[in-house]
Amino acid sequence: MLVSRILGMVVLSSWLAGGCGGDSPKSLVCGPSGSPASLPMDGSGWVPASSNPYCIQGEWKWTTDAVLSGGQGVYTGLVANAPPYVEGSGMCIKGSSPGGEADNYQTWGANVYLLLNQSAPGAVGAPLKPGPQCFTITVAGSSPGGISGMLCPQTRGGMGIVCPQKDLVVGPNEVCVDNVTLPSFCSTTTRPNTTCYDPSQLSNGIVGTTVQGSAGATGGVIDFCVTSIVPHDHL
Repeated sequence: MLVSRILGMVVLSSWLAGGCGGDSPKSLVCGPSGSPASLPMDGSGWVPASSNPYCIQGEWKWTTDAVLSGGQGVYTGLVANAPPYVEGSGMCIKGSSPGGEADNYQTWGANVYLLLNQSAPGAVGAPLKPGPQCFTITVAGSSPGGISGMLCPQTRGGMGIVCPQKDLVVGPNEVCVDNVTLPSFCSTTTRPNTTCYDPSQLSNGIVGTTVQGSAGATGGVIDFCVTSIVPHDHL
């Protein structure tokens, strides 16, 4: 698997006393549900805690190698501080990229990510706990280095963050705390300035979930959409 990085994420807000999220914390009961539903996805880029049984509350966001690490990818339609929402398609990334091998993967691709526990847009805080064990992530499109779904237990700003992940195919995919792994390069010293978070750290809560389109070694067209994310426990 080629390099995958969670970049530019902020740490999420702490749980408010008496509940979770910020829209009605004292009135919400958070936990598993027998009726999983897709998280809201629209031009506001905001998921309110009241929209889902896990009280997931946070922002849909995007980042690219060109923004974070001096990479050479070129993307269209992305607006700073706005979700990458395309009506009728979901959260989308479209562009092209040279390969990452030539610059030691400063050029790595682009991603769409969802923060899971914010009190308000732009807020900082802590991982979501308790939270869902799985996310059904549905994607469309393609990327030369493949598309990955990631669960991140913590993060920091900058490049070089690698979170437990799973390769995705077009359509629905089950990305769970017990089926994500780290890419093989995390067990070697071939990637400098890289921090790999072990899957065992997910037991302390999940900061966010990310879908990344990778440039791969040789590059090409990166054009994919996240059409839905459904949080749930094991079915």
